[in-house]
Amino acid sequence: MPPLSKITVMIPPHRAAGICTFAFLLFVSEGTPLAFGYRTLGMQANVDGRATHGYRYAADKGVSEDDPAVLRGLRRAAEQGDPQAQYDLGLKYAYGWGVPKDDAAAVRWFRRAAEQGEPRAQHALGIMYAFGRGVLRDDAAAVRWFRRAAEQGEPRAQRSLGSMYSAGRGVPKDLAASALWMRRAAEQGDMIAQNHLGTKYKLGRGVTRNLAESVRWYRRAAEQGYAGAETSLGFMYSKGEGVARDDAESVRWFHRAAERGYLSAQSVLGLVYAKGRGVPVDKVKSYAWYSIAARQGNESAKKGTKTVAGWMTRSQLARARKLADSYWTRYVLPFR
Repeated sequence: MPPLSKITVMIPPHRAAGICTFAFLLFVSEGTPLAFGYRTLGMQANVDGRATHGYRYAADKGVSEDDPAVLRGLRRAAEQGDPQAQYDLGLKYAYGWGVPKDDAAAVRWFRRAAEQGEPRAQHALGIMYAFGRGVLRDDAAAVRWFRRAAEQGEPRAQRSLGSMYSAGRGVPKDLAASALWMRRAAEQGDMIAQNHLGTKYKLGRGVTRNLAESVRWYRRAAEQGYAGAETSLGFMYSKGEGVARDDAESVRWFHRAAERGYLSAQSVLGLVYAKGRGVPVDKVKSYAWYSIAARQGNESAKKGTKTVAGWMTRSQLARARKLADSYWTRYVLPFR
């Protein structure tokens, strides 16, 4: 499974992990077409150190951000020209937080903030154009807004612009430009861009191929908890690419990703325990990891589940199924 990249914009700090955030994803893998979608993310709040206007208002008043008075205060500030309030109100309309969901209204408020130079709103407006939400899809317009935010140093916009260059959407395909913008985001600590940069160095796309540099960027993203990078780093250790081969270290990174709900790592652990790569052979654990990956549609895991089941006694199979149920509860359901 290829690494995953995504575009996000900041969400209010009170939105807890596991609930749907304003996270529009770019699924970008090197050499494949660009496609857009949504995904539930963990906590991404306050990543640039600025609480949302609505959150600050609620804190000042000692009420919940969902209180109607907060919405009235937010709208009043937005109508008076406060760009952060305009951006926050756009978020509310994009998600239907305290107001009816209305993409066209979200676009209007994002645009008002974006035209005042608010970089998060510029990025959000670019995303609306890229998805065709509330406006006709227009990749060139998306790129213009991404660029305006990126040139102000907004890392998510830098990453988004890099992804557009990689896919040739709204701009001519330019892998060197893609790498340049990804690096700018990565150097600011953006873990998705760091993961992308790791892949670029691994494949030599827009940069000179350098496996040690690939490992370095994968590690930076993995140490922030990005499951795609944890999986990629696991593969680098398992193959001895850019780093000394170390099966035990490989398994450690696969486990970290699998326990965060990352499907490909879960399937890989099925194989790891079946073959005893970096761990003792354990058919029960192999079946359990394969099983939960298979239930999510992974084809190789479906085959692995059947193969490993054929090696097991009835009592082993019963234990493996019980363990799979436990893994499903711990490592799949919380991430859906």
